[in-house]
Amino acid sequence: MLYDSSYRSQYFVERNDTLIIPFRQYFVTVAGSVINPGRYPYIPDREWDYYVALAGGFVMERNTREVVTIKDISGKEMKKSDPITPETTITAKTNAFLYYFGQVGPVVTTVLGLVTTVLSILAVTGVFN
Repeated sequence: MLYDSSYRSQYFVERNDTLIIPFRQYFVTVAGSVINPGRYPYIPDREWDYYVALAGGFVMERNTREVVTIKDISGKEMKKSDPITPETTITAKTNAFLYYFGQVGPVVTTVLGLVTTVLSILAVTGVFN
């Protein structure tokens, strides 16, 4: 009725009538190694990097080389060059070596420190003689 100039109806809009225009808002989900993951309003003709920028950009300590996985509403994986469609999910991968090393480094250091301390105590007390 609003978009088709050739549309005709037996009903007429009269004074004090209330018109309800349905509205549907689409979103794009940005997840993973971004500063503010979440759902952002879909805007046609925008690329994946626009939505990552809306999410605050990459967390550089966790994502190197701007690695993302893009999936459409049906779960089919898309390329970075494909147009973004409504209800697309963009996931920024966690792929930085130093991030993973930072997760296990303190544990490994603590265990090695304990082993070294025990071996030192045993060496001083003469257990190895």
